[in-house]
Formats: sequence, C-alpha cells, structure tokens
Amino acid sequence: DVLLLQEKGVEGVIVYEEKASDIDWRVALIEAKIPLPIAAVAKKDGRWLKRHAEEEENLFADTIFEAKPDGVANFSSRGPVTVDWTMKPDIIAPGVNILSTVPAGYEMLNGTSMATPHVAGAIALMKEAKPNWSNEQIFNALKTTAQQVERMDGNIAPPIEQGSGLIQVNDAINTDFIIHGAPITFGRVDDYLHERKKSLTLENTSSEVKEITFDFPKRNKGVIWNLPQTVTL
Repeated sequence: DVLLLQEKGVEGVIVYEEKASDIDWRVALIEAKIPLPIAAVAKKDGRWLKRHAEEEENLFADTIFEAKPDGVANFSSRGPVTVDWTMKPDIIAPGVNILSTVPAGYEMLNGTSMATPHVAGAIALMKEAKPNWSNEQIFNALKTTAQQVERMDGNIAPPIEQGSGLIQVNDAINTDFIIHGAPITFGRVDDYLHERKKSLTLENTSSEVKEITFDFPKRNKGVIWNLPQTVTL
C-alpha cells in the first residue's frame, strides 16, 4: 500500500521481477500513478540488494557513468535514396536514449521522433539569434558547422550514414561562413566515361576577407576531381 509506505517514511521503492515471463506487473507499474520514485532491477540484482539490506544497517550506491563518443545508431536509416541515388541524410541529431515526456511522466525513447525535435529546436534558436537570415542560410549553416562523427573502428562515418554530420547549434549561430548546395550529389553513374559538374555557393557572413582552399580527394576507383585551388571571399 502506497499510503502505508509513505506513512513509514519510505522515499523510494526498488522492485525486481519474480517471474521472468511475467511482465504484467511492469505494465501495471507504468500505468499506476504512484507518488514515489520507483526503480526496477533484474531478479539477480534484486535478491542481492534484499540479502544485503537484511544483513547490513546502511547501504550506499554509487552511480557510474559511461561516456560514449557520438556515433550513428545501428537502426538509423541510411542513404542513398534508391529511386534517384540522392545523397541522404542531410544531417543527424541526438536520437538515442532521449529522456522525453510521456503521459504522467518521462521515458527513454529512440528514433526520428527524438532527433527531429532536436533539429526543430535548433532552427528555432537560430531564427531568434539570426532574425534576418533566410531559411536557406539557417539550414545550410547547420550543415556547414555539423561535426563529423566516427564509427566504432575509429573511421569517419560515410556521408550516406551521417550526411554533413551531427548538428552543433552554437557553432551554426556563430559561424562566419556558409556553404550552400551541400552535400554534393552525383547520382548513379553507369557509363564507363562520365563527367558531371556541380556548383557550390560559398557565403562569407563576416566583414573580413576569407581565403578558401580545397583538399583534393585521393583518386579512388577511377574517380578524378577537378576543384579550384583557392577562392577569395
């Protein structure tokens, strides 16, 4: 009884599963409006806690945090678009283990439903910080300043996994340089010899002259790049 627990000064409850196949109690626990913090642990851990609680007067718990590098979730959708081989995604945002609101509480959720609000919120912040910028400037500033993320093996994740990278809203707000027209998409190439041209617009949003240089990609599987050496803005 919750009221009885509160009368005895209980400040929180730890529960563990008695039967591995029985999940009804967890469903009921989520639906019940219990005014106490509740934690659910595995059966083995619950029995360990119960045994030591009976044997020791005071128990203390340490919270251990595991820092993990940013990366692309294994369930995240990959490009390119199969219809026309357009490069996707455009950008990525936090979408794994996001503490979100649910009816009568909070829950850890995953997926596009979590990442999309992050991007929408970033755009809202940018519109407030840069009221005179166009939508294109805001979108492309986010892509220009996005942070490239790595795979578990330490290699940079390809554009078909992360697009321009992970959004960095503070960098986007303070950027003095925007690339328009990225990412460059060449589509599917079937011909033995094929040449395509793509245009990018480089915008200097500062009051200072900038020189932009290009790193020539290494020749790979017969692909040759023809880029300008230096551009002055």
